[in-house]
Amino acid sequence: MSSYLWQKTKTVGKIILASSMLYFGTGCTSTTLLKTYEKESPLVVHFLNVGNADSHLIETPNNKLILIDGGKERHGKRISKYIATLGYEKIDYVIASHPHYDHVGGLDVIMKKIEVDNVIDNGLKFKTKAYKEYIKYAKQQNLISISKDTTINVDPELEIRLMVAYDNNEGLNELTNDNSILVRLDYKDASFLFTGDLETEGERDLLNDDENLDVDVLKIGHHGNRTSTSQEFLDAISPKIVIIPTNKAKRTSSPHKVVLDRLINIETYRTDIDGDIIISTDGINYNITTKNSLIDKTNSMLIELKHKL
Repeated sequence: MSSYLWQKTKTVGKIILASSMLYFGTGCTSTTLLKTYEKESPLVVHFLNVGNADSHLIETPNNKLILIDGGKERHGKRISKYIATLGYEKIDYVIASHPHYDHVGGLDVIMKKIEVDNVIDNGLKFKTKAYKEYIKYAKQQNLISISKDTTINVDPELEIRLMVAYDNNEGLNELTNDNSILVRLDYKDASFLFTGDLETEGERDLLNDDENLDVDVLKIGHHGNRTSTSQEFLDAISPKIVIIPTNKAKRTSSPHKVVLDRLINIETYRTDIDGDIIISTDGINYNITTKNSLIDKTNSMLIELKHKL
């Protein structure tokens, strides 16, 4: 793995706090910050805080937008507003990793509000209401269902590879989670891997394919559940940064202590603790900011202002 400069920052590019409720008497800051963001680094990845669900946005070097999963139904409106705040009127690719509610539940809401050029899923049909709503709107777009590794060409500067652990003669796995589409991003020397809800059996299938899985940033599978992120898989990935999308209310299942123990020597961010997480890179250096770092920044600005008054 190449050597990179990791830089924790209070801001990524120029972040403007457009709306924040500041309680000067108590020193408390609202947990809801509406922000606008001026993209300065070529590649920016947003890991959105949607509780025990997944939703991730990728801004490519040439200002294309990719959405991986859309959280639950109640998250669709918030994700749509977030995208609008970033200044995008269109999503170039929506990738549904697999048809579970916490991954596709909000996609129909998003597709109603924002133009979408392409939708990619694994072709697995589901009987749930969330899936039926998702597929109804996905079929109105250019819907592509993949059953083998695929490369999408949305930006000539960015290599985007969709990997499927079920890419074999047996077809889809019995476990829905192990049919998750994995997304790998490579931009110059920078690399990211999103694993959906892939569990240990799917991880083994992927390792048996003799894939080069060595990446810098890993979005781990299944919200940190003990059925994912085996030590063998982590050793193959050897990430420098791990992202866990999870919810404090799910302490008994995810992230599980056994998984957190495996991550003890890896820099780890969690949406339940850090809020929205933004990683930007020029292909060599990385900047990381979190929603909570913005709150810290706001508090420090207030303290500085008080000293000047």
